[in-house]
Amino acid sequence: MNYTYDIRPDAKAPGRGWNLHLFDNGKEAGQIDFPATDYENTHLDAMKVAFLRAEAEAKVWIKGRRVYSKRRMRLVVHPALAAILGLAVLVAAYNVFKYAF
Repeated sequence: MNYTYDIRPDAKAPGRGWNLHLFDNGKEAGQIDFPATDYENTHLDAMKVAFLRAEAEAKVWIKGRRVYSKRRMRLVVHPALAAILGLAVLVAAYNVFKYAF
């Protein structure tokens, strides 16, 4: 799985915010707008704050996807391991009963 993001200036209102585009294997998985107007009453540069918020949101999204992928992979591996162990238990039980009776 390849998760990436792209932060672009807001095309609808240039100089007024950023658009975060989230990609999953090259296909756009979502888009979030970060208008700078939400941060105008802070003492910091509103465009920079909006950009940093977009970047932080992207990193949280990517980290969450990677954790989800690892959990999914673990669920796929676990039944395979259980099947192998189950087969080993059946073979051992067969050998015990074969010689016991």
